[in-house]
Amino acid sequence: MSVYFVDLPERVGFWDTALSYSRKVAGKYLLRQIITLTLTIWAALGLFFGANFKTTDYLHNIHIGVYNMDGGDIGGMLSSGILDAMKLQGKETFELVSIDRFNNVDEIAEDIRKNGWGGIVIGANLTDSIRNALENGTPFDTTNKLYAMYSEGRQPIVRNAKDIINNGGSPHTGVALSPIQPKIMNVAPFSFPAAPLFPIIGFIVLYLFLMIPSVVFRSLTYPVSMQVSFPTLFIWKFTILFAWNFFVALFGALAFFAFKGPNYEVLDYGLPFTAGRWFAVFGIFLGLTTSTILFFNAGIAILPVDLLGTLSLLFVLSNVASSLVDVSIAPPFYKWLEVLPFHLAGNLIRYVISGAHPRLGRDIGIFLGEVAFWFVAWILIEYVRYLWVNSGKQDASGWFYGYFLYMGPGYPRGVTRELTEENEEQEPPVAESTKSPYASPQSEPAQSEKGMERPSNETLSPKSYTTKKSTGTLMTDK
Repeated sequence: MSVYFVDLPERVGFWDTALSYSRKVAGKYLLRQIITLTLTIWAALGLFFGANFKTTDYLHNIHIGVYNMDGGDIGGMLSSGILDAMKLQGKETFELVSIDRFNNVDEIAEDIRKNGWGGIVIGANLTDSIRNALENGTPFDTTNKLYAMYSEGRQPIVRNAKDIINNGGSPHTGVALSPIQPKIMNVAPFSFPAAPLFPIIGFIVLYLFLMIPSVVFRSLTYPVSMQVSFPTLFIWKFTILFAWNFFVALFGALAFFAFKGPNYEVLDYGLPFTAGRWFAVFGIFLGLTTSTILFFNAGIAILPVDLLGTLSLLFVLSNVASSLVDVSIAPPFYKWLEVLPFHLAGNLIRYVISGAHPRLGRDIGIFLGEVAFWFVAWILIEYVRYLWVNSGKQDASGWFYGYFLYMGPGYPRGVTRELTEENEEQEPPVAESTKSPYASPQSEPAQSEKGMERPSNETLSPKSYTTKKSTGTLMTDK
């Protein structure tokens, strides 16, 4: 194998005229990056904070049911007082719900768990109990007379139901309710310690574990792309990415149950853990990581390197916003957050752990549709990149031909590039390993010709390529 010796150029200052070309190119690039990153930050933060902005203006989309199982005068007065008081506050929508289809309090709690946010239940025989106590001196039993129910597993709601019931919203209602202690019922517990942080920390950590290896893996597969067919490359890359994706999803599911704490059988911490629930959570994580890794790999294959930060920031902040803010109380523009993978995964996991608000057909259908879409898109984009790589339009780092950071086509080990006889006459050859992408054409150092030998064209069929400055051939070292 030939050995190349290169004389290092004389060192110059930053403001030397020899570096004027480099300063000009780098300055344009930095200016473009400042503009791009500024717009990206504005868009991403505007997207995130916009979803949280003025959510109190849309609290009327949260419906709290008032269930009057008493049927008497006092029950009617209480329900009317609560409805009138909440109308004046202008926040959540309290509405009177017909009890014709409910036989007991447990059926109401089940309906709230599946379809509602919360409810206030006025127990049966409340009027009769109060009248007997006032007229006959019968002891008044306050148990099972008033309930405040909420579904924590759907999304956190306003926790002032107890205060609403105790105060009654009006003087007359407050006097009637003063001896009654409501029973607070969480119909879908989801209050383990890490629950508020789960959407933020869990999803972002998973994304980082998927993003960083994907960027590195793109460069590692570059030489292979120039030596194998596309089906072989795709099968090889799909196998490695799916194995890594499976690994990340497995540890994500294990970490979720570890965060939940040791109190697996306590009702306040959600439903008891079973093998079926663990595999359900693992399947949700696998769907989340699969859709994410397909989306990101499709993006990094077709976008310039300096736009990967834009892609990541917009993707992460929009998904985190979708999992932190319920779309019901977000501005109408943000209804599209319902189809993002973080939002769907959060809904499914809350259902598995708490049983709240089941929308399995809808959420799983959208989830699988996104995975299928990004899988097809990833195949097509990977094929386009395969063509770009083999035609020299994209280098190993992902820079495109014509960009000042473009390093030229990459070659397998043992293959080097030599200039043609015509270019050798025009300028001395320069070692590729010492060329700087910032160097101007006038400041390129000369390379020693010692040890450089040209093999005959009979031993190797050269592959020609074209650059801005010269036309070269691929030749192996002797």
